[in-house]
Amino acid sequence: MNKIKCIISLLVTLLFPTVVYGNVTFKSPIGGEINFSEEKKGDNYEPNSWGRITFTINDHLSDLSRNDRYYIEDGTSKLSPSGAYLILNSVSGDYVEQENGTKKFSERAYCSVIDLRSGCIVSDWDGEACSYNWKKNEDILSNSEAPDADVFDFLSMKPNVRSMKNALSSKNENEVKNILRCNPLTRDNLNSYQEFLKSGDPKSLI
Repeated sequence: MNKIKCIISLLVTLLFPTVVYGNVTFKSPIGGEINFSEEKKGDNYEPNSWGRITFTINDHLSDLSRNDRYYIEDGTSKLSPSGAYLILNSVSGDYVEQENGTKKFSERAYCSVIDLRSGCIVSDWDGEACSYNWKKNEDILSNSEAPDADVFDFLSMKPNVRSMKNALSSKNENEVKNILRCNPLTRDNLNSYQEFLKSGDPKSLI
């Protein structure tokens, strides 16, 4: 148990920032909430765009933001039937130099599934899967309500410390924080976290 407390003490600052944000709040019926702040305005931003998102539950706050994206919340975020998951839309954009020397603003839309019980970003993707919706009365993403509809297995993408193939030193701060939210430290995964910590210096991420 002392080993668990030691590792928690080492990593806790990655999980719970002390600053509180919030301009628009999306509340789940199961208790967790997503707060949107730092509104973005300008020619390159869609309406209802936000630069920062935070997750709060039981007085614990986690910053889920990425510096290379902004987040869309216009009242159409897709909550799963159980209230456990939220599909969050985000956009990454930057100026790209053209062959004639001019620069053009290019952007890509992403969809993330967030577990509203923990703040875990279960999956993050772009492309066709962003058009999938929750099936009626089921936490399943599919392209239609037909019995043979194509299903997107978002849960298979959930980060798992036991199956980490890359060293801690190869992970950025956002990735490490998300692993901890998705896999809370327990006696069962203690050895996996010890091996993960040996693969790099976690203090470099704080």
